[in-house]
Amino acid sequence: MRKRELTIPTILGVLAVVGGLVAGVVLLNKPLRNLVGATPEETPKEVKITNISDTSFVVSWMTAKSTSGYIQYGEKEKPELVISDDRDQERGEIGNYFTHLVSVKALKPEVKYSFKIGSGKSLYDNSGSLYQTMTAAVAGRAPTADVAYGQVVTASGDPVEGAIVYLSLPGAMPQAALTKPSGSWVIPIAVA
Repeated sequence: MRKRELTIPTILGVLAVVGGLVAGVVLLNKPLRNLVGATPEETPKEVKITNISDTSFVVSWMTAKSTSGYIQYGEKEKPELVISDDRDQERGEIGNYFTHLVSVKALKPEVKYSFKIGSGKSLYDNSGSLYQTMTAAVAGRAPTADVAYGQVVTASGDPVEGAIVYLSLPGAMPQAALTKPSGSWVIPIAVA
């Protein structure tokens, strides 16, 4: 039997493989994690829960980057159901936006709901815990129909589509609406 000798090409090959592994571990440790995971531009900012009724609530937020948005929600601590941005539901396709508004409907009265916000490819919670809200009690009598409405335009008079309008009235639950392509918005205040 002949004993194999190590040659310079074999030693160089082993060193190249070991060096490649070390470099790969170092490079993958930080920079590529940021590319694969959530980016600060997709992180939800200014999250608001509005339009709370006995059967629904609205969640709105903004992102620094135009991205898709949705809510993963459920009763108590089990957010398993998913609903997308109101504009996605109207158009029948997922779009990317800087402002996000999701109406969660067909809920039970006086029930606590938990949710996470989906932004881009990541799910976000409320600093380590789930976002939570409770639906209202069933209203005793039907309120008189009343609405607030208006139009959002730029300084040059062009309509602004996709802006979130918030309405706060004394003694009423805060309300929110998205502006349409015409810049117009309507908020029913009778149930606020």
